[in-house]
Amino acid sequence: EKAPETVVAMQSREGETVDFVKAIDINADPSINAWLSKTEAIMQTSLGEHLNSAMTDLGTLFDESGKINEDATMAWVTKYPCQVLLLAILADWCGKIEVAFGGGAAEVEKILSRCVEQLNFMAGKVITDIGNDVRQKLAQMITEVVHQRDVTRQLGNDGVASPKNFQWLSQMRMYWNPSE
Repeated sequence: EKAPETVVAMQSREGETVDFVKAIDINADPSINAWLSKTEAIMQTSLGEHLNSAMTDLGTLFDESGKINEDATMAWVTKYPCQVLLLAILADWCGKIEVAFGGGAAEVEKILSRCVEQLNFMAGKVITDIGNDVRQKLAQMITEVVHQRDVTRQLGNDGVASPKNFQWLSQMRMYWNPSE
């Protein structure tokens, strides 16, 4: 009798692997359309679960003064797939900037300082002896955080004080709702 074959993860051509939260037994339903549909659904569910965890862990990467916790950050970058990291930092930034609008220019300036702190940390780490996969993740994160820094600076300079301002609405935004 043939052993069951299961799909347990997805892998990018760059070699990054995302484990599924539940394995798919392709022999349970031999119709290719059925198990491919199940695989697609578990891919989305798995990425969602990874994003929920990454967002929760993201809250531990900075101390009260805004300084980055280097060990926790590197563990976070190593633990999650790059697409999840990028979504997490984008959703985190969007949430923080919208809250900052209510606090005025000083609060927006704090978000700008946080972006600069992240960039300084990541720029320092990419030139150290780290794995190529981690270096690639950091390089992609740097690109995203540079954009966040530039947008934050522009929003602050222009005195944007509302999430309904067109300057903010014209930006690509990502919102995280852990219950969805």
